[in-house]
Amino acid sequence: MRKFGVISAFNSSKNSFTVAFPDQPGVVAELLEFPAEFLERPEQLLGQQLAVILSVSDDKKIVASYLKALKSPESLKNRVGQVVEGIVRIILPRTKENLERLGVEAVGVYQLLPREKARIWAGVSLAEQFRVNQKVKVKIMDDLSFSIRKAYVNEEENWENFSYQVNDVVLVRVVGFKKMGENENVIYEFTEFPGVFGRAFKPHLGAENLKIGSTIKVRLSRIDKERKVILGFVQEIL
Repeated sequence: MRKFGVISAFNSSKNSFTVAFPDQPGVVAELLEFPAEFLERPEQLLGQQLAVILSVSDDKKIVASYLKALKSPESLKNRVGQVVEGIVRIILPRTKENLERLGVEAVGVYQLLPREKARIWAGVSLAEQFRVNQKVKVKIMDDLSFSIRKAYVNEEENWENFSYQVNDVVLVRVVGFKKMGENENVIYEFTEFPGVFGRAFKPHLGAENLKIGSTIKVRLSRIDKERKVILGFVQEIL
């Protein structure tokens, strides 16, 4: 039987969750089947509502499966190119083994997205960009994978609409560093135009305070939309 329930507890001794059903007070089920990454941050699942398939175990207990309630990615074939509504199930931070990841469910399909498909902005952690149980837009790609970034960011359109001029002083976000010849360059992204990047020489003064995610003021010195090149000078590190 398919039913919507709310995750009410995590059972660490069994590595399982308890699911309660608001329309049937006192009735609970043990959630035994779910994506393995749920165990990395089980506290994030508490309070979330999700569809499960219920059954009765050999010892007459009600058990639930989230995996069996999900649809196959093949069900997305007729939706390629569409932008649909999804929900963030889990946000996983960077570890020694993995970069940041985001667990998302949309149109009955669950996928664990790598950072590059999940992020909207570079240089900002997924935990700062999203919250658990948040509704998000998701684009269904040709390979039947989800991309939040493609649902929100149209890089070509942002380059076309880029409205800053040479000598404008702009607040931007640092997304990386790149050695070019003898000089180290700061790579930054324009938060108003995600996917549009520029570079500037890394300043000597205050360089120790400059890191990925820093907000800086840049005076633009060159803008070439055709070649997608933007250069500037760091004015201030905020």
